[in-house]
Amino acid sequence: MNAVCVKCARCNPSCPTFMESLDEVYSPRGYLHLCTLLESQKIQLRDEVVQILSSCTQCGDCEPLCPIDLPIVQMIASALK
Repeated sequence: MNAVCVKCARCNPSCPTFMESLDEVYSPRGYLHLCTLLESQKIQLRDEVVQILSSCTQCGDCEPLCPIDLPIVQMIASALK
């Protein structure tokens, strides 16, 4: 992952998991933060992280709203591998 989320939160209202939970962890921005922490090896891919990232529905509704065109769904899927 070369690009990093700019944390604008434009994606949050389009995310079904965020809208259901209203918890930032379950938003595209929250998922991408975890992806960044995993990539930098600041956290490990343990059960709790897998559970959170796996809650993404992979609907892709967030991607057209991203001002820097991040492939959000692909980034989350890659982090889970």
